[in-house]
Amino acid sequence: MKKNDIHGLHMTIGTSPVSNLEMALEQELDLVKVAILYADSVKLYSPTYSMLHMMSQMNDLPPQLKVRLLRRTIPYIENNSDDGQLKYFLKGYERRIRENKRKEIDLAFQQQFENSWGQIQDVVLNILRNTPFHDLANMVEAERLEIHPFRQSRSERMIVENIVDCIALASRSPKLKSRSSSIDARNDALITEFVNGVSDAVTSGDTYPLFDSETSNLVRLGVKEGKIKVSDTGIRQGKHSTLAAQLFERLPLFEQASLDEILDIRSELEKYLTRYRRAVINFSSEIRSAYWDDDFPIEAEELFIREVAPAIQDLEETIEENKILTAFLKKHSDSPLILPTNAALGLIMSQNLPGEIIRGLGLGIAASSVAFVYGVYDEWKSGKKVVEQNNLYFYYQAAQKVEKRIKKRK
Repeated sequence: MKKNDIHGLHMTIGTSPVSNLEMALEQELDLVKVAILYADSVKLYSPTYSMLHMMSQMNDLPPQLKVRLLRRTIPYIENNSDDGQLKYFLKGYERRIRENKRKEIDLAFQQQFENSWGQIQDVVLNILRNTPFHDLANMVEAERLEIHPFRQSRSERMIVENIVDCIALASRSPKLKSRSSSIDARNDALITEFVNGVSDAVTSGDTYPLFDSETSNLVRLGVKEGKIKVSDTGIRQGKHSTLAAQLFERLPLFEQASLDEILDIRSELEKYLTRYRRAVINFSSEIRSAYWDDDFPIEAEELFIREVAPAIQDLEETIEENKILTAFLKKHSDSPLILPTNAALGLIMSQNLPGEIIRGLGLGIAASSVAFVYGVYDEWKSGKKVVEQNNLYFYYQAAQKVEKRIKKRK
């Protein structure tokens, strides 16, 4: 997706790599949920996702590279007491494939290869299964998330080396030292490309940057050293997106919501989002610190206490008052009195009252009561409109819908 083709609010997420694979993609998942709920299009710069995506492609490698991958990962697979003999077998197997002598590969060789390949597959599947990789991949497939393709992921040979790196790191084997220098070199290249990508997001003005704390710190250092030049517009965009993320992260149970649930909520509340963005822009303009500064979270906390929390409380009180009117209408519409005149009944029917109210009115009410009930209904309708036009209605409803879905799951 080219930036010039983007319509609406575009966010660029940047997440620094983690050394602990048990925590892999957790920060990506959190920020992608925020961005999918708030933005119109999202791009993710994540070395960790890129590495795991390369691992997911192992079955698509050509036979010769599969053998190479297997040969290089054997030292890091547990319960492999005779890896020397297996390496010797694989070297011969690789030579036969390279020389196009596959007919000479007998069934026993093929079976041993498949058994060994199965071991590697199990390791890879276990790593992927313990991360939210497939959740994010589903968003890519649904075209709700774009992933930056790092250069290393474009070469099959580099894919092999990166898969070996991941398996070696996951194994925590003492043999890992033999690859440490090559892993460092590949990581340096990956990080350089990553830093260039997030720097462009900060300076371009085409996107709203949303970074984890490590990446924000990289930006802070780059700005301090004069390596990253950020315009006033870039700073405003970063404050806007970062504040939006921090507000969503305050919602009860938000971290438990799945990406599919977030998508559903976004779809249901779409028409209220524009006003909410206006509120976030206004709120973010009150924060003096840049989004990478240590004081930004402190100012955001003060803003929430001073502006957001009271506004939400006012909104909740208005909603409660409107619920009382709804209950009143339902109560009086359920009371059978005198059948209204056709004109009065027609007036009521034309106002699109809720179904249960119309059914109750159909039982019969006095013509003099029609004006009274209609007046209450008019007040209820006016109150409902005021509530839905509140700038924070999207935020309030997002909280309600997340909580409802989580409780329904339980």
